[in-house]
Amino acid sequence: MKAFKKVSAHYFYMNTVFVYTTPHYSHQALADKLEITTSIKTPTGGLFSIPFLGKILAARAIQPQLRKLKPDVILTESMTRDLLAAHYYKRKNRMTKIVSILADPKLHYIKEGYDIDKMITYGSLKSVDWFLCSGKQMQDILPEKQRIHSTVFYPKMNYEPNNFFPKFKNKNNFYFVGSLIKSKGIDEMNKFFVNSGDQLIVYGDGPDKYKLHRQISYRGYNSNPHESAIDEVAYIVSFADFEPFGLAPIEGMLFGAIPFVSSRCGCKEIVSQLDPSLVFDTPEEIRSMHHKLRENEDLFKQYSKKAKEIAEEYFKLSSNSYEKCVLDIRLNVFHPFLYK
Repeated sequence: MKAFKKVSAHYFYMNTVFVYTTPHYSHQALADKLEITTSIKTPTGGLFSIPFLGKILAARAIQPQLRKLKPDVILTESMTRDLLAAHYYKRKNRMTKIVSILADPKLHYIKEGYDIDKMITYGSLKSVDWFLCSGKQMQDILPEKQRIHSTVFYPKMNYEPNNFFPKFKNKNNFYFVGSLIKSKGIDEMNKFFVNSGDQLIVYGDGPDKYKLHRQISYRGYNSNPHESAIDEVAYIVSFADFEPFGLAPIEGMLFGAIPFVSSRCGCKEIVSQLDPSLVFDTPEEIRSMHHKLRENEDLFKQYSKKAKEIAEEYFKLSSNSYEKCVLDIRLNVFHPFLYK
């Protein structure tokens, strides 16, 4: 499909396609900003879910659609099957440019070559012309030669500023929002909260929900977890083994919740603006800071207020980063097609 584009005062026609599996709304917002109107979903399930082989089959399955569209630029998520689909197409169409949204937890170990899936992902990344990195942590994992062809963006929040604040009486209550999978630190949650005297409320769904200890209050999926939780909790927590960015803690901050996040969460660059002590390497480091907050109501309220202010400033940071992405892509990727 022909997409009408603008670069400075110049207009031109160009074929652009967004290849995705399950796009995050913040990634769809990037596609919309770039005015990419044609989308192709890579298939999943059945044969396409077979480890390794399924991703190759999925990438091959959409090649006829790509050949029909003849895209000049492919925007892709960094899932293996999406990258591989773009990579296959570019091998026979060298002039095509690939822009990849770098927000996949697996890419944290792309340099390790012992796993065939990682090897394929890493090989496909070499075909990418420009990276849109979800936070600085994702940009830092790129090899140096590729890092110079990248732009950092900060994912959009799906919430608006509000008047909510946590209550000091809930000073021993935490909550977690996210997928319940191993990489989110389910085992660490159990170890930290069971028999601790503190309460953890969990919102989300996933295969590891059955691993949550019965002392943890599991509330299931909730379309508005922060507003539902804020009358019962004071803190939002993330124990993730690796999180490309992690919006939930910042969304919690928008409601006045004080965040505690793993040093392997990309959002640590935002949380540390409140206090670097809220970013932990090991969960036990939470206890010291938590003790200070629960013993001092004024300090608690001060942190809560500042958390909300930082989250509100994040709106501006996110918006500006999207504009920067659009500018960089137009100048570095779209520009060669200006006079096509």
